[in-house]
Amino acid sequence: MNVELKSVPQSIDELVLEYNKVKEEKWNSVRTARDRTNEKHKNFMGVFGELQKKFHLDTLESDNTKSETVTVEGEGKRTLYSVKFDETLKDLGKAVDEEILTLTLNKGKNTVSVIQCLLTELDIHKEKIESICELYENKLKLYNDLCQVIDSDAVLLQLTSIQEEVCSSLLRLTHCKDSQEQQPVNPSPELVAVIRDLHSALLKEDAVMETLSKASQEFFPELCVEHPELKLQEYYQSKFLLKYNWKPEYFLNFETVPNTKSSYISKLLDDPIVIKEYKHDSKEDMTKFLQIAFLWNDCKCEYLLKIKALFFKTENTMCVICPSVPHSLVESPPTPLDGEKACCMLRQVLVCLKELHSHKIVFGAVHPSTVLIEEKKILLDFCFNPKDLDDNSILKGINFHPPEQENSEKPADMYGFGCLVLWLLFPNLSFTSNDDGVPNIAAYRSIIEDALTTKDYALLCNLVNSKPKSRPSASHLLSKGFLSSYESYCHFRNKAVTGHS
Repeated sequence: MNVELKSVPQSIDELVLEYNKVKEEKWNSVRTARDRTNEKHKNFMGVFGELQKKFHLDTLESDNTKSETVTVEGEGKRTLYSVKFDETLKDLGKAVDEEILTLTLNKGKNTVSVIQCLLTELDIHKEKIESICELYENKLKLYNDLCQVIDSDAVLLQLTSIQEEVCSSLLRLTHCKDSQEQQPVNPSPELVAVIRDLHSALLKEDAVMETLSKASQEFFPELCVEHPELKLQEYYQSKFLLKYNWKPEYFLNFETVPNTKSSYISKLLDDPIVIKEYKHDSKEDMTKFLQIAFLWNDCKCEYLLKIKALFFKTENTMCVICPSVPHSLVESPPTPLDGEKACCMLRQVLVCLKELHSHKIVFGAVHPSTVLIEEKKILLDFCFNPKDLDDNSILKGINFHPPEQENSEKPADMYGFGCLVLWLLFPNLSFTSNDDGVPNIAAYRSIIEDALTTKDYALLCNLVNSKPKSRPSASHLLSKGFLSSYESYCHFRNKAVTGHS
């Protein structure tokens, strides 16, 4: 019910009292009006009933015979019944109007809306209400957090049980290897099964360690002190990537890898993986490498090959486990006619570099062999040992190493990207280096300009410039739409392959 108060209340209690008072008065008024309407309606229906009876209005007779008891005066004159009918109908209409009026909000000059009073009161207490709401939200969050609190003793017992399972699997692994003089090229089914069981136990142990590590940071800091052997603090700081209990011999193919190779294919459970080894000369270099690895996995980019795990081979050698992606641009470049796909891949590499550079990571190994192909997209491989590229750093006359001595700055990545553009978009060209040690693209200027837009050609020239400061950033290239205009390049590819203009 809409209610208007006669005066502005000074408090919420006064508002309630005044509201109840006015509401009661309003209700009494409405009830009285309704009773009056019912009475007038009853009178009207009585007169109407008499008319029905006298004039046979309630029959379906086909003739218009009037009652013999009814006397009808001359035309233009009103009967007693018509006068009575008009009066009762007018009375009913007046009663209905009065009832409607009582139900209608009556806004006087000095009246005030209850709703407006409530809004004013809420404005006065707005800060208090917001504070209460914030307190409620905080308590709700605390409640939700408490619901997630683990039973640390039970989880520690679970960890002990899983560690016993790990020890049992390790004993079986040792026995299995001792029964063989040397590991065959194709491991025995028994060895594969034992290693798979070991991986299952290690992953269960890792999941429990993650739970305990989070709990030690959020709820039970004493766990780090009471169980230093678990290295919960270090595990948490490593973003749960560093596995202190894992060793290379827990993986297939480890013993068959030549000393000259720094990576090998294996399996983690049933998933194909690649294990890469990175040797560092000092503890500081190892710490820096780990920080880069943690930041790499923090990057929110779908085109980066994420790390599954890290573990020590020796004190100064770190092993990195990544998913195995069998093909790179070297083995599977886009076909000559697929210019749109080539440009799309290059822009995906740009997205990777932009994300890495925003995290202050210099990749230092932009090369066709580090750009992996997974279905319709690329994955930039985790590769922080540029020496791995020394054997094939020059492809089609393009030296992917920047001319400057230091390869640890962002412009070095952009130079490598420029070389990648030349290698991928112009596979039929053999480049030479100019006096500055960069690709001599001027020798093929007409061909390259025919393939790219004027803007993209200028940006490409800056990318392979010998001066690092002249090279545009990945963010700048993306904002300028570098290689986003496929039509001219696709036309060039078609013409080059078919020989038609």
